[in-house]
Amino acid sequence: MKIGELQLRWSWSCHGNWSRVLMYGGMYSSPVTVEQIVESEGRRAGSLDHEVRTGSGGTSAWSPYLRLVNSQSTACVQAWLSSDFGTLNFHTNGARVCA
Repeated sequence: MKIGELQLRWSWSCHGNWSRVLMYGGMYSSPVTVEQIVESEGRRAGSLDHEVRTGSGGTSAWSPYLRLVNSQSTACVQAWLSSDFGTLNFHTNGARVCA
């Protein structure tokens, strides 16, 4: 079951990478904690959002920009979603993308 998407984004105007987690609506009956880390050129930028509520339309969370010296540098993002996902147990789902 697909519960959302992890995107590694590039901004030409800010000359940096950032990440966005899209959480699909109707998939989360409980609040979600979203943690994201973008890494490139030996540096990292991250975010931690607690009590994210998606509702029926879904929502998104994003990391700060990581400004790069070289726009051709490989960048990676890793994200974790943690919640009880409407069950009796607490779960963490994660993903990693490099480009």
